[in-house]
Amino acid sequence: MISLRMDPDLEEELRLAAKAKGVSKSKFLRMLLIERLQSDKDRERLSWELGKDLFGKHGSGRSDLSRNRKNILKEKIRGKASRH
Repeated sequence: MISLRMDPDLEEELRLAAKAKGVSKSKFLRMLLIERLQSDKDRERLSWELGKDLFGKHGSGRSDLSRNRKNILKEKIRGKASRH
């Protein structure tokens, strides 16, 4: 169970919107939450779908990046420092 406090103006807007849909304020809020949560899931899925052909496309060719990231970074920094 959730208890929600809101200012009187917002509560009146909620009452009117729920009445227009022919449902209780609680039911209306549940409907809004379900719609929003689904929308967020859809947006995450859409983001993946839009970029999936790009993810991992430009690999380094190194299979040890996750295990040796610190050493690889140190090598890169040393290499830049030695060029200066």
